[in-house]
Amino acid sequence: MGCRSSIVNFTVLTVAVMMLISSIGIYGATNQMSPGPGSTGMKYQESSDIFTSRLSSSFPTGSQGKENVNPLFYYSSEPAPMGIADFGLSTPIVPGVDYNAYSYNTTEFMGIANVSSLKTYNSSSNISNNMTIQLNVNLAFYNNNTLFVYWIQDVAYIDTFNNSIQFLDNVWNFSSTGASMHNSTIQGNGTVAKSSSILFYYDIANYSLPGNNISLASHYTLHLLVKAGLTPEMQPTVSFEYNDGFGWVVFDNVVFKFASNTGNSINPDGNFFVDGAVSNPLGTNYDAELILGGPGNGTSVADNLSNIQLKLEYWNGHNFQIVKNAFNFGTDTAETISNVVSKGFYNTTSGSIFSLVTNGTGSLGEIYDTSTISTLNLKTGLSSGNLMIGNNSHEFVNSWVNVTVGPGNYSLVLYDSSGIDVWNRTIDLRAGETLNLTTQSFFNVTFTPLNLPSGTIWYLNITGEPSSGRLTANTYSLSLPNGTYNFTTSTIDKNYRSPAGRTFTVAGASISIQLNFTLVRYYVEFIESGLLSGISWSVTLKSATMNSTALNSTLNNIIFDVPNGSYTFSVKGTSGFTPDQSNGAVIVDGGNQTRTVNFTYIIYLTGTLSPSSATFLINNREVHISKGHFNVSLTPGTYNLEVSAPGYFPYSNKTTLTYNSSKTLTLNISLKPSTSQDTVTGGAVIVVIAAIIVISIIAARRRRR
Repeated sequence: MGCRSSIVNFTVLTVAVMMLISSIGIYGATNQMSPGPGSTGMKYQESSDIFTSRLSSSFPTGSQGKENVNPLFYYSSEPAPMGIADFGLSTPIVPGVDYNAYSYNTTEFMGIANVSSLKTYNSSSNISNNMTIQLNVNLAFYNNNTLFVYWIQDVAYIDTFNNSIQFLDNVWNFSSTGASMHNSTIQGNGTVAKSSSILFYYDIANYSLPGNNISLASHYTLHLLVKAGLTPEMQPTVSFEYNDGFGWVVFDNVVFKFASNTGNSINPDGNFFVDGAVSNPLGTNYDAELILGGPGNGTSVADNLSNIQLKLEYWNGHNFQIVKNAFNFGTDTAETISNVVSKGFYNTTSGSIFSLVTNGTGSLGEIYDTSTISTLNLKTGLSSGNLMIGNNSHEFVNSWVNVTVGPGNYSLVLYDSSGIDVWNRTIDLRAGETLNLTTQSFFNVTFTPLNLPSGTIWYLNITGEPSSGRLTANTYSLSLPNGTYNFTTSTIDKNYRSPAGRTFTVAGASISIQLNFTLVRYYVEFIESGLLSGISWSVTLKSATMNSTALNSTLNNIIFDVPNGSYTFSVKGTSGFTPDQSNGAVIVDGGNQTRTVNFTYIIYLTGTLSPSSATFLINNREVHISKGHFNVSLTPGTYNLEVSAPGYFPYSNKTTLTYNSSKTLTLNISLKPSTSQDTVTGGAVIVVIAAIIVISIIAARRRRR
């Protein structure tokens, strides 16, 4: 991988692993880097009467045994890869000579280093303060009934002068003597390189990843994690991860792309494997180890100053569990460290077991086994949750939580997946004891709010249980034992009405409860005025139309039921009636709304006048005349009509318009010119006028609007 940083220089260090094996190709940093966050060490108490060194230099050396492995075959004293390791060896058969063997496989191993101080030295002038912390495990799987074993390394490369840190990984082929890696068999972010005559795979984490290529604080906690799995094509995979205070980072994921028919009855999924009874095909141990060693190339460093707590945990199918048996050294790597004291300790509050690494004259040995520690197996009945032992959290899934702790008195608190305290107990564990506990049965109760828009805040309160707090999810689940419970719900969205409080019963099974939140609605009322009885009318509010006839209503109103919002409306009349508000808008905001609509019945009087200059009065109000034409809108009633013009005899008439009248009336009036010989008595004039006035009334019903 090319270097993209202008301030970092890297040198490849090809390294040899003990005897037959080559180890990691490590890149070292030489620059000063920016500081990062750290953490402090935890309080602990040594229990020297419990954790004792049981391996001695008198353990037989020579070839690996065919029955149980010999941890001291490769290293019997310092310098050695020091830290914590699980060889698959437990309590001694013959103290200091032989041990009971066991085996297991797992999909995940995690190494944790809580560093309070760390200063190392080696004679290499350019990397004199550099060292590594390595998580080393064996991956085993069968392909077409052939066993393949790969050595997996997740490595933190540290300059102890300034706490600068970088991450890298290695994969080595342990399937047979002289076996190598090839680009045709493995795929990841890295590549294949050569160490002596052996090809190995390596990858250096991208420099820009969080927590990589930086300087950490003087106190820090480092997590290394490897996960084994299968692709959809059933090809084995391993992911390499770290967390040094900047969150979990997956920096590489390798696929063994040649394998397509994996698995067997012993190790069906291609997992990490620990076995104290046999060696792997290369003749080294099926162990898992978190160790301190040199910076590469089989180098050794001296521990000048250290205070480090090391934990090695495996995934047991339910939770991460500290290994049940541990030695203070590893064997599968050639990088070593000297002047190290590594002893077993545990936290008397949480029971958490660790190897405490300090500088000083030390020896190789077993630091604890199942006879000196305790095991707690708790069946909870929860699909997931969290067990607190003192101040230490153990997250779990699928009912069980299994933990390895030091002997002592502990306070247990069980939380469900919602963080609710559902059970607690105080226990007293003895060395060598396995305690199996079962809590009362818990069952999942799931609440689902209906009708609330996504993201709406709501609350749930169950009598006697902690409040749910603020919820926005579409479901809320918690675990409860058998019993009858009362609950209430609420929401801060005032547009919705919460359902009434209810009771539910848990009776030996999980249940689901739907919460029917309803939209708060208000009346928008339209009241008509001016319509005759039996005349229909309609209102359209937004897209909903209501008709008085369809409603069979004898009342004078139409009512809509709507939530808060802004609405447009339109009103229509029939039988010649016209509303004064044919269109409009109404805003509903937490209350009912009312609109009054006034209807009128319009009769149109149109016609002509001759002469066109004549004056036309209706009830003494002058009508606009345009070139002898007029058009007047009238409502039912009685009207006096008067027409006059200079030099013409006037015309007057009284007419009554009713709701049965035609909508349009046509009136054409022609006045007779007046002359001197026409001057007679009033009555004679009226007769003459009556005879010469031509009045044409034409009725035409207006088309319904």
